[in-house]
Amino acid sequence: IISASDLAAWDLLWHKTNLFEVKSLCLYHFQYRQLNPAQFKLICSWVKTCTCWEHSDDLSKIIAQVTDEQPSWSKPYLL
Repeated sequence: IISASDLAAWDLLWHKTNLFEVKSLCLYHFQYRQLNPAQFKLICSWVKTCTCWEHSDDLSKIIAQVTDEQPSWSKPYLL
């Protein structure tokens, strides 16, 4: 379970770093997890600041997985 403070820390890392590897760690942390709506909303917000195809691919994998597993609550975030 990811606490609200942990979620805020991952978000801060994503937005403050310019290092490819650090952004990758943020994404790897959320891959293969059962995400809740708050976590999914955060991941979706990262799309706006994604600047390279490798991170875009990882974001897409996470979003596709959640959309497939939880379509009832995840699809409204994508509209």
